[in-house]
Amino acid sequence: MAEDFVVESSCNPNLQYWLIKDKINNLSNIKLELDETVNLKFFKINKKLDIFCNMEQYVEEFLYYFYAKLTRMENIERDLLGIKIIDILELCKYVVEGKFKDYAQKYEYDDETDLIKQVFSIDEVNPILIELLEYFCHFYKNYNDIYNSIKHGHGVIDVRFTDVKIDKLKDVLSFNDEFVGIYCGNKEIKFYTAIIPINLLIKEVLNLLEILKNVFNFMMKTNDYDDFSPDYEQYDNVFSHYSKIFNNNYTIMLPNVEEFNEINSPTIFILAGKFDLSRSSIKLNLSEQLSEDYPFHVILWDNSRSINPKFTVTDIFVSNSLLLDYNQMLILNKINTLVSSRNNFSIEINRDDLMVSDAVKIKISEEITKFDNNILENMKILGHILEKKITLPFNLSLKQEILINDFDKKGKDSANTLLAEIENNTKIKTNVYVDIHYDDYTDSQYLGYTYDPEFYRMFVSNGNEIKINHEFKMKGKKLRKIIQKMYSKLENKQNYNLNMLNNAKKIIFVKRYSKDELGFEESFLIFHIS
Repeated sequence: MAEDFVVESSCNPNLQYWLIKDKINNLSNIKLELDETVNLKFFKINKKLDIFCNMEQYVEEFLYYFYAKLTRMENIERDLLGIKIIDILELCKYVVEGKFKDYAQKYEYDDETDLIKQVFSIDEVNPILIELLEYFCHFYKNYNDIYNSIKHGHGVIDVRFTDVKIDKLKDVLSFNDEFVGIYCGNKEIKFYTAIIPINLLIKEVLNLLEILKNVFNFMMKTNDYDDFSPDYEQYDNVFSHYSKIFNNNYTIMLPNVEEFNEINSPTIFILAGKFDLSRSSIKLNLSEQLSEDYPFHVILWDNSRSINPKFTVTDIFVSNSLLLDYNQMLILNKINTLVSSRNNFSIEINRDDLMVSDAVKIKISEEITKFDNNILENMKILGHILEKKITLPFNLSLKQEILINDFDKKGKDSANTLLAEIENNTKIKTNVYVDIHYDDYTDSQYLGYTYDPEFYRMFVSNGNEIKINHEFKMKGKKLRKIIQKMYSKLENKQNYNLNMLNNAKKIIFVKRYSKDELGFEESFLIFHIS
């Protein structure tokens, strides 16, 4: 059967739209006389849930055709039946987590723009179209557990409360919303309870309905315009108006209040880590503190925008710390080759409170991947000869690099002589970074280094000393002046646009990492800016 015929006869992008519209218009119209076994208020809530489920189905229908087109199916009517829900969820994960380009290249498109051009048969892509696709994928993926629970067994419970007491907050919070509890589960989390304001789901439906109809018709060429209509460029990011509070068994979505700024579930963890690699299986062990055993800074992001009650690791960034751990760096180089080749890999993390996304992305700092491989190999040989782990600073001096590169590998005496020379050429060094943390990524900038041991001691305008491992509030321009003063004292200064700090939020955290007991003194001074 020809594709054109299938499109014209079998796909009607407007049918679900009108079914949902009809149900919305009849929400308050209850002609039945309910018996005493059914609560009227809960009945009305379930009518709204029915509309939400229809919306999830409507988005699913669109995504099925979108997937069929991007995978270049020739006979959509026949091949559509072969598409699995897991295929749609994988698409949504990549798009929602900011990896649309990676997904497009997986299917041999240049990038996400090229994919959309071919799927929609257009020459130019309106940026709003990409944003809307991200929104559709967010809706489908984020609420899929709820949808499945309602569809299979109707695991819905009546939840009624007006006040919430949260341990970390002093005051009781009051809400006027109607809430519903839903028993959920998936392959990663077998069981949890999601408590959701019913208005959140309905607002999402109302926000999405007209937009989806428009885009769906545009994709299937069942409308009369050649380019995407600008009529729906404005839409509300409904999900951002709510906060997720969770533990291992429960998720509760609550309307944003100022108090949540203190306790909202984290989207970024900054930890210490070490790695193991076995073929394509990566194991990441995490610790709260840097040490010989955990020598790298590891930043974990949760970009999933999910309602499940776990931190979902979607992105991992690895950077160097104080220590030059040559074995770990050789492993990280192998991991970098593995993930850069787009081969399938798995990653396991040694924490029960973290879940790893199927679309997880690992990025390793260029300071690690571009480190002199000959130095690493010679240090590895040096360690084997001396039968001990060699502990050195990451930022070797030029003299130290020359000594290691010239290692003659002639035996234990030569190895001991080399190690003594390397250690004697170690100075006190402080490496300075500014890390600006945005919602979904961190911009880490290396400023330079200094051998001044008192460098980090600075006084702000109010006379208070900047303390290490201390968080304080400060306006962006004052912050810029402080870092500018420090920047002026650095050696090997890197180009840095200090104006980036003008609009920084008012929280700064200064942290100094050092390890004097290792036989050398070197530190990392990092300004963490929200």
